[in-house]
Amino acid sequence: MEKGDYFVRIVRTGQNGRLPVLFSTESPFPLSLPMRYVATSIRRTESPNTTRNRLQALVWLYRWGQQLLAESWDPEVRLLEPVLLDRAKILSISNFLRLKNHQPKLLDFSAVKGGFVVDILSGQTVKSYMGSILDYIKWAAETQSTPRPSDSVVTALVKAFDAEIEALSRTRVAPPQSISLEEQAKLVSVCHPDYANNPFNRQVRFRNYAIGYILLTTGIRRGELLKIRLEDLNLDRQNPSLSVVLQDENAASERFDKRLQKPRQKTRARKIPITEQTLEAIIAYMRNERSAKAVSPFLFLSSRGKDCPMAETGVNNLFKQINLRFPGELSKLRPHMLRHTFNHNFKLHNLDANMKGEQLRQVQNYLGGWSDGSEQSSIYGSHANSKIAEKYIRDMHDSLAKRAQSVP
Repeated sequence: MEKGDYFVRIVRTGQNGRLPVLFSTESPFPLSLPMRYVATSIRRTESPNTTRNRLQALVWLYRWGQQLLAESWDPEVRLLEPVLLDRAKILSISNFLRLKNHQPKLLDFSAVKGGFVVDILSGQTVKSYMGSILDYIKWAAETQSTPRPSDSVVTALVKAFDAEIEALSRTRVAPPQSISLEEQAKLVSVCHPDYANNPFNRQVRFRNYAIGYILLTTGIRRGELLKIRLEDLNLDRQNPSLSVVLQDENAASERFDKRLQKPRQKTRARKIPITEQTLEAIIAYMRNERSAKAVSPFLFLSSRGKDCPMAETGVNNLFKQINLRFPGELSKLRPHMLRHTFNHNFKLHNLDANMKGEQLRQVQNYLGGWSDGSEQSSIYGSHANSKIAEKYIRDMHDSLAKRAQSVP
């Protein structure tokens, strides 16, 4: 982190409270304006992770002002002035967000044959960040500025931001893709504890193998994975399953969760059947690596201690190790891609089944943890649509060809 940079930290408040805070590397104290924004503008029911994402958008706003503007741009001062950002600066912020890191990072060539890698923000994330930045600047203008900007100035600001966000919406951004059958087989193979070129330390190989199998064969979210408790597992070989249970902060298991950034479940509880291979991977992890003396109720524990539940960064690092060890085949693999892959496999499997249309959508919504009326199943299954279309078109032409041959 360079001098003059900005970053977000989550600090503990009370026994279970967590508060995201924006800092500058030049001061040990939180930045005043974002602190007032969080305290006065953000509803108390908002999760700390959501608030953290809002503040992360402000990190990029502050970096933009520091790195790209020729004049001295102190956001704690400039955002309180009656003259707000013009259209050109708003477009500049949007373009700045597209490149999350402006200095490419050189990979370790001892591990990877590659070159420079530039971290790119997705179009959806840029839109979300632009919305958060607009909300922050509008709040500062309406409640903190002296004198307050005129209504016409604030309206012009909102219209300019809305126009840029709309332009981002029209920009075609490819959805996260599922991985191919060959890549799925490769992932399972290289994560096996006995694989010669396994990328993980020996003390976590069974755990990471189970994680990969669960994500690939159930489609659950990363946060849901890390919230699985032992009591959520049904290890009966006749009908094995895992349950995603929405837990509130007062649940008994929460007193064991000391993670600073606690993973969250979303939307819907559900019970998901698991395959025999997934069951065997879970049992192998519990027998070989998970300490029998651990009192933590959570299934996946950190290697740092027998009762420390695994953090989201641990899952991310797991996939980064795979990326670096297998740069050609699995270099772009991310945890969420396995959720897309599960839905892709599910949709293709039901091509020739009786379950179609609305029934298929409702079952997919249930398994995915979405509400009954959600359209997410169509988004997550979008990659499968091209395969489905290809099959139906091929079948149609085969049928037409057979009919043509039967014509005398």
